[in-house]
Amino acid sequence: MDISRGVELARTSLRANGLIVLLIALHMAGAAMLSRIYGFGVRFSFLGQLAFLASTYAVAGAALILWRLRTLPANPLQDLVRDVRSWNLGERIAVAAPAVLAFSFFGSSFGAIKSAIPQMHPYTWDATFAAWDVAIHGQDAWRVIQPLVGHPLISSALTGVYHFWLLAFNLGLVIACAASPASILRKQFLIAFILSWTLIGNLAATLLASVGPCFVQPMLGDPRYDGLMAYLRTAAEQYPILTLDVLQMLLDDARRGAAGLGRGISAMPSMHVSISLLLALALRRLWPAWQWAGWLFLAVIMVGSVHLGYHYAVDGYISLVLTLLVWKLSGVMAGYRPQPAVGYRLALD
Repeated sequence: MDISRGVELARTSLRANGLIVLLIALHMAGAAMLSRIYGFGVRFSFLGQLAFLASTYAVAGAALILWRLRTLPANPLQDLVRDVRSWNLGERIAVAAPAVLAFSFFGSSFGAIKSAIPQMHPYTWDATFAAWDVAIHGQDAWRVIQPLVGHPLISSALTGVYHFWLLAFNLGLVIACAASPASILRKQFLIAFILSWTLIGNLAATLLASVGPCFVQPMLGDPRYDGLMAYLRTAAEQYPILTLDVLQMLLDDARRGAAGLGRGISAMPSMHVSISLLLALALRRLWPAWQWAGWLFLAVIMVGSVHLGYHYAVDGYISLVLTLLVWKLSGVMAGYRPQPAVGYRLALD
């Protein structure tokens, strides 16, 4: 590669990632400042998250190669080499690498703040959110959907989808990082991703600190959701309910004060719902014919978040509203100019 080509790639990467890296740097600085004020630790480790993102690229790459070879071309290696050249691989790597590295650090600062929520604000909102659920639905939200999903096999399937969310959002993230540097959707999605975890997953979660139905008994001594948890434990005797092990791990970590990415307890607002909505909105713009898959995934995650005891229904409702606001703001920051809504189509862009 000649020097002029390297300089041009660097400029392209800076234009594509400058704002992304700045937002993450501000989040890391905020985490460091809060740690000094409230006395919690922040360990800016990135290797674990980087390895996870890299493995996601490996999975996506393998799937892409298998799809490309599905017709058994006469010269598969030659075809793959031609595809790689057409992808502008050097530019893709130059654009994706800084973003992936920055997001690897972002996980550390987010996890530190989330783990420190009880040090910054006590869990005082659970009774209010439970009352809001009843006011909206006439009874606890999980009881409303129980006749539909309260069967061990369905519950087990919902736990599978709930765990698949982790792979889905990582796939969305790594695909966005590697997208064309000129893509407005790339910039909007990545900005929205950062702002959602920051404003919804950290700020709102701290101001509206709550533990969620699954933890109100062991953490707050409230037996209100004992019926739901008893059902899930009974269902686990027939089919795997994977979330029960995760719930116990989170509870154990909270009791011993363990901090970091993947730890910490907060229910309101639901980040599962927030990120699922971002994926649906991005899919709606990228592949409109496939947007139904995004909306279906969002609906299943919302139902699962309530049925599996992680969230009150209002956690999801408020998350939807906040995420749409973040999406709009991110579009402005990215320079997106939406087309006027036509007919019945909702102007979500």
